Amino acid sequence: MNQFKFTVTVGDIGGDGHDSTETFMINSNQSKDDVVAAYFRMSGQFPLFDTWFEYYEDYQISVDDYEALIALDQTFGDFFERTETRKMSGVIVKYSLEDGPTGYTKLWIALLTHFTPELELSIVPDDRANIDLGGYGLLGN
Repeated sequence: MNQFKFTVTVGDIGGDGHDSTETFMINSNQSKDDVVAAYFRMSGQFPLFDTWFEYYEDYQISVDDYEALIALDQTFGDFFERTETRKMSGVIVKYSLEDGPTGYTKLWIALLTHFTPELELSIVPDDRANIDLGGYGLLGN
């Protein structure tokens, strides 16, 4: 069986100033292009995923979205913790994603493999060799 490695970057990659990202090395039994195709299939069958966590410090989903997620597979609920906020108008219930970008990447993997069962993905240590050249001043140009 072929093994492929590629990175997945989570966070603000848009270059609008936040530049807050985390990158994960992924081990796969299929190529990056095959995984991207699987993502588009998953996204077509479960479009809610693409609407979550779009804004800075946005790590919660609604009760309706949570219920739609666990309708696919009860174990997807393990990625979230129920939170309650008391307001004058009553209690607001949401579900908070646990473990930040790592949890998001693990949820992405779980959803991809749910919709494409032959796909095997895992987060592995990033063992790429790196040479740090410095040159911080160049980034202001």
